[in-house]
Amino acid sequence: MTGSRIIVVGLLTFYTLPVATNAQGLPHFVEKLTISEGLNSNVINDLVQDDNGFLWIATPDGLNRFDGTETVHFMHQQGLNSLAHSYINCLLKLPDHTLAIGTQAGISFYNPNTGIFLNFYSHHQPSLDLYNNMIGELTIDAFGNCWAASRSCIYIFDRQHQLKKIIPAPFDESVAAKERLSFVEKMVPLSNGDVLLCLYTGWSLFSAATDTLIQYERPPPFLPPANPGSFPAARIFKLFSDHFLSIPPGSDSLYLFDEQAGKKSSCYFPYNKYPFISWSQQLVTIDSNRLLLLLHNYGLLMISLTWRSGIPRLSSLSPLLFDENEYKTALCDRQGNWWLATTKEGLQKISPTRQSFIGAPLIDRQTKRPIRYEVLSCNRLGSTLWVCTYGEGFFEIDLSTGRQIQHRLTGTGGDTWANFVWNTSRQNKDTLFLGTQVGLYGYSTRTGKSGRLSGYPGKPPVLDSVAITTQFVDSHGLLWMGLGKGRGLCIYDQSSHRFSWYPGNTASGYPLRYPTDITEDSKKDLWFTNDGSNLLVHWDRRTGIFTPVALPATIQKQVGPLRGICSQGDSLLWIGDITGGLIKYHLRHQTLDFYGREHGLSNCHISDIHEDHRKRLWLVTEGGLVCFDPQTGIFANFTTKDGLPVSYPTSNLFYDDRAKRFYTGGHGAWFYFDPDGIFPGRSVKNTLITALLVNGAPWPLNTGASTVFHSQQNDITIQYAAVDLVDGPSTRYFYRLLGADTGWMSAGKQRQINFSHLQPGHYTFQVRAANLIDAVGSPTAGFSFRINPPFTQTAFFYALIGLILAIGLFILYRYRRKQSNQTMQVRREISRNLHDEVGANLTNISLSSLLAQRQLQNDGVVGKILERIYQDSQLVSESMREIVWSINPRIDTLGEALPRMLHYASNLLEANNIELQAEISPDVERLRLTMKQRRDVYLIFKEAINNMVRHSNATRALVQFYLSGKTLTMKIADNGTGFDPIRTSENNGLKNMQERARQHRWKLKILSHPQEGTTITLDTS
Repeated sequence: MTGSRIIVVGLLTFYTLPVATNAQGLPHFVEKLTISEGLNSNVINDLVQDDNGFLWIATPDGLNRFDGTETVHFMHQQGLNSLAHSYINCLLKLPDHTLAIGTQAGISFYNPNTGIFLNFYSHHQPSLDLYNNMIGELTIDAFGNCWAASRSCIYIFDRQHQLKKIIPAPFDESVAAKERLSFVEKMVPLSNGDVLLCLYTGWSLFSAATDTLIQYERPPPFLPPANPGSFPAARIFKLFSDHFLSIPPGSDSLYLFDEQAGKKSSCYFPYNKYPFISWSQQLVTIDSNRLLLLLHNYGLLMISLTWRSGIPRLSSLSPLLFDENEYKTALCDRQGNWWLATTKEGLQKISPTRQSFIGAPLIDRQTKRPIRYEVLSCNRLGSTLWVCTYGEGFFEIDLSTGRQIQHRLTGTGGDTWANFVWNTSRQNKDTLFLGTQVGLYGYSTRTGKSGRLSGYPGKPPVLDSVAITTQFVDSHGLLWMGLGKGRGLCIYDQSSHRFSWYPGNTASGYPLRYPTDITEDSKKDLWFTNDGSNLLVHWDRRTGIFTPVALPATIQKQVGPLRGICSQGDSLLWIGDITGGLIKYHLRHQTLDFYGREHGLSNCHISDIHEDHRKRLWLVTEGGLVCFDPQTGIFANFTTKDGLPVSYPTSNLFYDDRAKRFYTGGHGAWFYFDPDGIFPGRSVKNTLITALLVNGAPWPLNTGASTVFHSQQNDITIQYAAVDLVDGPSTRYFYRLLGADTGWMSAGKQRQINFSHLQPGHYTFQVRAANLIDAVGSPTAGFSFRINPPFTQTAFFYALIGLILAIGLFILYRYRRKQSNQTMQVRREISRNLHDEVGANLTNISLSSLLAQRQLQNDGVVGKILERIYQDSQLVSESMREIVWSINPRIDTLGEALPRMLHYASNLLEANNIELQAEISPDVERLRLTMKQRRDVYLIFKEAINNMVRHSNATRALVQFYLSGKTLTMKIADNGTGFDPIRTSENNGLKNMQERARQHRWKLKILSHPQEGTTITLDTS
């Protein structure tokens, strides 16, 4: 899918039809949607509207989805979730909201809610694959099965989109290619589940009961005969659930049948001939009372229906419409818009709300062409509309027939300027006053004669020479006329037929040059705007006095000149300021409120203001027609894009209280409109979440349940749309994110929102839409999601940390306990050693000293005793050095302990004539041992050497230290007499050696045999 964000700008064409024709409800204003506005192609093959309101447009260059504002493109993309092929022939909406899409290479089933395509391509006849997968028509039967017709077969899919049946064509590939045959020309489902099939061989019926195809021998009478060249498939159309519209060859009538072949009605049809009827016409249902018949070549017809006792009947046929266009199909959407698919010019849109402005050009009587100049005013008298123009005289228009007559004033002595007609007013049933550039004229509607007024009391001569700029009839029947060239004001009393003149710029007359617009308030006083002035004039009916009124001073705005004026009640005036826009003047409070472009007014040059029956203000501006609702403060601007038939109105508004219509005009045309018809009641905008991106990548959308993201998926982009096929560009969006923001925020026209670096938590995104007119928007669309915290912020992580700390503290406790135990053990061993070795020697010394005291007289004995004391003290000293050495923390490697061990061994062995051979691997010296390990290795070594000296009678000794991996091996061997380890197992020395090895789980091996020497091996593995 390729997302194309293109805002539709209407390319507008308006058609002006006679007023009588428009009264029948025929369209006259058309908008266009083409490749310039975002379509993939101007060739439209089919249209369908889905359940969300989106318009789907099939083209030869992809599928388009339109929501009234933008077009989104869907194309085939190899290896991705996409269409089966980009050439789209037909579309069908299925009961489960899925779209069936017929392409040149199979059929696609698309779920708009999930965005997933399910593609089908058949290989049941490999030689006909090309023809079997060109899907040209789709329909649905009464059971909900989807029928897909290709060039050479029919596929039937069940409600789950699984292939149910194939109806193959009887021809092969060579016949299909040679004769360009199409197996199926039309499929018509019946209400009982059967399907009528117009095959290349004629009419057939597929029976749902027997699941077989039956060839008709005698088709029902409502079916057109399958004669060569008659194109029967294009002459029969399904209508509603059980009726058919038939165009029999050679007939001048349309016929309506039911399924039982009963003819219900007919109507005259003069188009049953080429080029109108041939092989491609289509019938489209607009509503229960209107059909569109798209003709073969150009144009279309609207067929009206009536209903009697629940049975439709043909009523009438419209004139040929839009005969310059060729149409493929059409659709009426749920908002009432007509969408006409042309074969080359894209889509045409006919919106009911854009048909509100109805009128016609004013045709010059001599040239038969539209007049060149603008309309200045309109006035309806009975069934006749009088239209005044600037330079082309005035027109009489029969509103019931649309017939118009142009009138020119002649014999005036200045016919050119006399036909610059500013305004009209009715004086009696057959007399009009015409205000022209050169004064006031009378015109008889009965005789058609015109001339100057004469014989009227008080008529000033100036009425025959200056422009009559305005005519206003007040509630008392007084006609107020502004006189150009600064000549002030003239009043005509219709009851007494008397004129009163108030010269301009005089204290006793009119205080300013002349009025340009007049309004009457609820007290029956009059208010005037004036030529080139920013002052108002107030006329008090009780006193008859004119008073100039200056608007309250303001430093925010430069006011004036003033033009249009309208009164609401007795204390509020609405005034048009040609530079500042609309002014609200509070007479009681003497305050001003300004409404300009910043409030939505498209053009500030306001020339007229008029109130309708709903208290809305209608403004004539140089930018178009504007409606302002004082209650909401909202402006609605209307231009040619909205159906306005002129670029902007040039005439003042005339409001017909009886018909509730406004009449006005512009350059070369007049028109009217119903102010309520322009606002028929806005439909609720259906806002939808259309796509979701997480960290920039598409994410499957599931709005029914909360979506869960991990902590790194915190960059969320949400796309949304509100479908409005009437006025999509007016849509504005408001959103909020519950869990982060609490208030609604305006997104304007923006159709996606990005939230970056969201913190962990629960969120709900809500969006709603509104337009410029409606203050209340549509219901909200929502999407809930949760961002999980990172692992380091979860309760499990904190529990794990607590567990690790607990384990660490436990290990530390065990380690400290072990260290304490080891310390206690070392202390016990030191105590034991001191007691066993040092204590015994010290006892010997003590006894020897006591014995020496007793033998002091015997020198020889004393000498021996002293010698013994010396030896014992040497042993004590040696024992103390060994104890201190064994607990010295600086001796932490075996390399630092080996010299003492070898020194001890060499001294002892040499004293006993035993030759020592030592072999030490270099890597042994870097081996680290604990204090206890080093002491026990030393004591085992010392015990082995002592045993060798005492018991072995050896002459050679071998001492080896080496590493195998991380295992230290100590081997002590001699060539002595040996012993039997079993018999000497009770020896305390051997037992001590084995006990020390067992404490460290070391392996101690003693190999000895009598007369074969002894080998002691210690492995610290």
